[in-house]
Amino acid sequence: MSYVFGPSGGVGGNPYSAPVPTSGNAPWQISGVQGRSGSRIDQIEIVWSSKTGSQSSEQFGGTGGDPFTFNIANGDYLTLISGSVGVNNGSVVLYSLQFFTLNGNKSPVFGSATSTPFNFQCPPGYQISGIFGRSGSAVDALGVYLDPIPA
Repeated sequence: MSYVFGPSGGVGGNPYSAPVPTSGNAPWQISGVQGRSGSRIDQIEIVWSSKTGSQSSEQFGGTGGDPFTFNIANGDYLTLISGSVGVNNGSVVLYSLQFFTLNGNKSPVFGSATSTPFNFQCPPGYQISGIFGRSGSAVDALGVYLDPIPA
């Protein structure tokens, strides 16, 4: 059973959800986060891996900005997402994201940080296993699903 935290951001766009996969051979873990960013977060997509393969979520958001990718090694786990929100054309959207792993790896800051930050940090023994939120032409809001790290 996943725990849900968030979302942070606005109410524009349409709801999206990308929980941990239930098909194939578990356990699944996030092995990458990719998307597009410029001055804000335009798009986000999750890649999961297991012992038998990988699969990706849909691409949530629009096509603006430049592509970004943050890969996570097998045996490492996504445990913190830090970001910020701001107003764009009268709507609150995500402006920046940074990803951190259990083993201390971190991504660059994608997008442009604002003075309104948020953090989703896992308690010990847990990983971020999926995401949800709202998106349209950009990523309006982001929340996370948490699951235990497999023993």
